[in-house]
Amino acid sequence: MIWIESKNMMLAEDLGLIDDSTSHEEFYFWKHRANKHLVIHEMASIYEEPNFSGLSPTSSKGLRWMMKKLNKGRPSEQQLSIEKIMSPYF
Repeated sequence: MIWIESKNMMLAEDLGLIDDSTSHEEFYFWKHRANKHLVIHEMASIYEEPNFSGLSPTSSKGLRWMMKKLNKGRPSEQQLSIEKIMSPYF
């Protein structure tokens, strides 16, 4: 279980969801408030497939929903967006 959580954290770091503005604890908190299986699936899909376009709407508590929650604690210049987390892969 610990290894899986570490792998999820590394994936979130690679996508830019965890940085100086977002701690591991904050990411972990919101991931478990969200539909965590959907969030992990969407993160992995973005990482593996550069043209992934199947993100769920914010109402399903997927990655978009979690990013919206993480953005509440970030300065405006460090806000997350789907385009930003996918940009290293385009």
